[in-house]
Amino acid sequence: MANEGQSWNIKPFQDEVLKIFRQFEAMCERHGWRYFTYEGTTLGALRHKGFIPWDDDLDIEMPREDYNDFVKCVKDELPCNLEFRRGGIDGPVYFSKIVSVEPGIIERMQRETNLSMPFAPFIDIFVLDGVPDDVRDIRRWWFSRRLWRLAQIYRYPESSVAYRNRTGIRGIVKMVVTRFLGFWASLLYPRTRNNDEMMALLDALALRWPYAKCTMVVEPMFFRMHTLRLAPKWFYEPARIVPFEGGTIRIPAHAEDLCTISYGDYMTPPPPEFQVPEHCKGISWNDERERASSSAY
Repeated sequence: MANEGQSWNIKPFQDEVLKIFRQFEAMCERHGWRYFTYEGTTLGALRHKGFIPWDDDLDIEMPREDYNDFVKCVKDELPCNLEFRRGGIDGPVYFSKIVSVEPGIIERMQRETNLSMPFAPFIDIFVLDGVPDDVRDIRRWWFSRRLWRLAQIYRYPESSVAYRNRTGIRGIVKMVVTRFLGFWASLLYPRTRNNDEMMALLDALALRWPYAKCTMVVEPMFFRMHTLRLAPKWFYEPARIVPFEGGTIRIPAHAEDLCTISYGDYMTPPPPEFQVPEHCKGISWNDERERASSSAY
């Protein structure tokens, strides 16, 4: 076996993550909200009919309209042992989380998995936005989001981990340039009293191209043009229901195509040294392949 002789056992952590997902899934079924698995969770559903054996999270995508409705209801409907953290407001990342806040859960997971778990079990929730069809309009769409992001960093530096943690000459130069560009970008947007209002501007910007009316969609967490996750909407809808950890889960209609784009030969597992929980071990086969690919050019 790939991980024969390993001293850790990720299964107790995955069981807790699955409980969180089932609560989320029940909310979606009550309200009729759409969701799709994303990235490694889609890969796990296809290749393992469940979690990738060493995975330590579960990733979901929701169309913008469904996500906005979800945000309005989620805090009232979650049980007391779970907490919703909205991306860009409750943390400096642009995807949301549902996290276990059960007392002592981190310590219990460290004990049961024998891993240095710096976090409680969680699921990640990403947003799918509509985008224009024309390539030139997509570039303008991206540019407007980029300006918004620069303005946000200028007004609320706490919204960017990378901005706060830059060191060395290169990092300081980037910080100065970002602040300079952010000052001018901020003049394009109405004054805001806090980061919540700044995020509301992003929501308004996203709704200029409603998901329901667009033929192309994107997961827009990444603000660099080369990392945009563009795909035809028919890659996602209608969702397919497939086996997952003894139950079922909804994957994109063309999950195989999306996995091929992200992973290449996705049915072949990575080398054994990369078959470890990414978030607590800090090792990712996909990141390693991206670095190798970029260094070849």
